[in-house]
Amino acid sequence: MNVREWKSHLKDIHEAFYDDLVGTADCGAFDGGCLTVARALQSVIGGDIVVLVRPDDTADHAAVLKDDKLWDYDGPLKPARFLERFNRTEMIGVPWRAHGFRPIREGDLPNAFVDEALIERLARLFASSLPDELQVEVGQLAPAPR
Repeated sequence: MNVREWKSHLKDIHEAFYDDLVGTADCGAFDGGCLTVARALQSVIGGDIVVLVRPDDTADHAAVLKDDKLWDYDGPLKPARFLERFNRTEMIGVPWRAHGFRPIREGDLPNAFVDEALIERLARLFASSLPDELQVEVGQLAPAPR
């Protein structure tokens, strides 16, 4: 799947998705809700939760690593292109840039909003819009990080 296809699949759920995310979390997919979005997406497509990191290893954003691509609400890209997009669109006006990614660890993204009920609702929206071939069987998933 490419970004254009991704956006086409999400167009019908975008308003409901953001209304629920912002209404519940008071943040969007890139300003505090990234871990909730990543966990919801992971529950539908599988993969591993990772974080984009600064040179000092501080985590800045959660995403899903699956099939050699990083996935977030803006869609899947190969890691180098994903980092370029993130730095270009989300790191405006800050002196650092995300330079890589690694598996999420306890203590990463301490201010990220996480709510299990919201994750389940957002996962249902993802599942309703993404093609079946992207989705995994529920029993195949590893436990999500907390």
